[in-house]
Amino acid sequence: MNFSDMGSVEREIKQTIADCLKVELSSLKDENTFYSLGIESLTFIEIALCLDDKYSFGDEDIRALRTEAVLDRKQLFEYLTVGKFVDYITSKYGREVLAHT
Repeated sequence: MNFSDMGSVEREIKQTIADCLKVELSSLKDENTFYSLGIESLTFIEIALCLDDKYSFGDEDIRALRTEAVLDRKQLFEYLTVGKFVDYITSKYGREVLAHT
């Protein structure tokens, strides 16, 4: 995946998160923490479900992320900012996202 593709994937992932949260894309800044956006563990699970539904990751990591968010609220803050979470999803699932764009 080249640099241009990575930018497209990051934008696509952010747009999916914004759609899931029913907010404008412009309100999701890389430096925003999930806490500052009012996102709690159940909302984080909804984000994981939206991403998985749209891109069909079919990977244990998404299921684990949903489960851990329920079981351990601190897991939510592992990806402290929107940017860090988007980077994680891009590095792990970038090819799957590109395949659906």
